[in-house]
Amino acid sequence: MGGVIHWDVVGTCGDFLRTRLRAKLCPTTKGSEVAPMPRYKLRTLLIVLAFLPASIAAVWWYVAGFGDEIYRRSLRTNVAIRNELLAYTPLGTPGAEVLGFVLNKLKCVPPAKAPHGWVHEYDKSLLNIGSSVLPEAGGRTIRVTVGRRVTIGEERVDATWHFDENNKVNDITVERYRTFP
Repeated sequence: MGGVIHWDVVGTCGDFLRTRLRAKLCPTTKGSEVAPMPRYKLRTLLIVLAFLPASIAAVWWYVAGFGDEIYRRSLRTNVAIRNELLAYTPLGTPGAEVLGFVLNKLKCVPPAKAPHGWVHEYDKSLLNIGSSVLPEAGGRTIRVTVGRRVTIGEERVDATWHFDENNKVNDITVERYRTFP
């Protein structure tokens, strides 16, 4: 009767002195000298290895995205986002305060778009290239992207503060833009 010798470790990992190798004879099939099939077949192992990196990447992307406030805000309704912004900048808030809120407290995707004169009054250093504010000529609005998520396409949530002739907030609008390939 033919067979293949397999080596097993006898003992526990913590008990190093009593650990020893023990040989045991495993019978082969019908006199051939081929060892028995491993417990996991190669095909199954390759399938698992093919999908494992993609699965890990998907879980990481899913979990990492929910930690981002900009991503979480994109999942909310326009009314909920508008109410959140109205809580921080209620109707009648001066334009300079809104600009300060957008630049210092609001988590958003730069650059914010604001009238050139207001940016100049708030902080002249923001008029440099690469700033978090993009000055616009004229107008009475401050516009910023407050939510963004990328899946198959991209969804962007923009908030716009509208001001009256006294440069006080009279409305906030929230709009969504979707682009798909």
